[in-house]
Amino acid sequence: MIALLLACTSGGAVLDAVIDTGKDESAPPDTDSATPTDDTDVEQIPGVGHPSDILFLDDELPSFDVLLSDEAFNSLIASPYEWVEGGVIFQGETYAPIGIRCKGENSFMPITEKCSLKLSFDRIDEQLRFYKLEGITLNNMNNDASMMHERLAYRHFREAGLPAYRSNHALVSINGEHVGLYALLEDANKDFLKRWYDTPDGPMYEVWDVDFYDHYISSFQLEVGDDDRTQLQGVADAMELDDADDAYAAAAEHLDWDQFADWWAAEITVGQYDSYPYANPGDDCHVFVNQDNGSRLEWIPHGMDETYYYPEGVNVFSAANGIVAKTCIQVDECKDKVVERLNWHLDLADEIETADYFDYVEDQVNPHVKDDDNKPYSNDYVWYYQDLMRDFITGRRNDLSRWTD
Repeated sequence: MIALLLACTSGGAVLDAVIDTGKDESAPPDTDSATPTDDTDVEQIPGVGHPSDILFLDDELPSFDVLLSDEAFNSLIASPYEWVEGGVIFQGETYAPIGIRCKGENSFMPITEKCSLKLSFDRIDEQLRFYKLEGITLNNMNNDASMMHERLAYRHFREAGLPAYRSNHALVSINGEHVGLYALLEDANKDFLKRWYDTPDGPMYEVWDVDFYDHYISSFQLEVGDDDRTQLQGVADAMELDDADDAYAAAAEHLDWDQFADWWAAEITVGQYDSYPYANPGDDCHVFVNQDNGSRLEWIPHGMDETYYYPEGVNVFSAANGIVAKTCIQVDECKDKVVERLNWHLDLADEIETADYFDYVEDQVNPHVKDDDNKPYSNDYVWYYQDLMRDFITGRRNDLSRWTD
């Protein structure tokens, strides 16, 4: 068990040595030097557009060995959400010092078991990058007994041309001790926005237990950019109008309705019922002010670990709780657009061979599922939910036919 690491003092000693020698102090400041923390020598892989794409190749599961001193490990036991100083080894190279903390709400597990992790490479050394990334996320998949949801759900959004994280699986150790199989995601930050938008400077907010009512606007959590809530408030003001058509028209100045319909249809396709507009209040997504699109709000998925559940019994329209979606389905133009995009996304799922991709990923990860002794469910439980996920994917068009027809 991971708790046994506390009895081993070598981990702390190794980390201390890494932090002392991981950077060439004789190198001039603000210049690139060939040190273990430098990205300038990363080989450009043919067909790979960014150095960090090496982390998200379908045919490879990256391995990370997180380095924590005894002091840092104990700090994460006492205060799991507080950043500590540590390091990580990837492909024989050590990156340190970096910021490390646990993450998660309902999915939270402590560092002594299988903690979801945030690795921030520039938190301590602002010049440090990891394959040109500022940070990565390692999710423990505690709420995903299939151990496959995030990788497939985010893939569908990306294939649809909707901004979404790159995703993969990864093998994680702490101080050389194997922890288990994780979901690897890029972070929601400026790096991510630069990959999708010509002008990534608008604010991005996390939708976390909020909706577009006046009393929630101050609670949207700023993730990137300057804190300008004009568009959030504009949508909230529009939603106060009594007539749905008037509200729809007024909100169009602040919200890209076509993009919302497309994003919502993608959510329905992968069964993202833990997010806005189904969660009450809204949850598990981001909104971004796209300055290239009239500075209007666009939607970005987040928290996709509980997708591909509940193939039947969910009325995709009447079950919506979010005020934006409720307004949309009262306006024929908007609701028809959602249905049109839903048909399109179902066709896309066939075109990108989602069912075959599921089989590929299942075969790839299941040997590592068996080796993961820290997951909070049995192997049989995983096999059951993988079968459920396969049935969801192959039967999704039929399950949604009452609306798509």
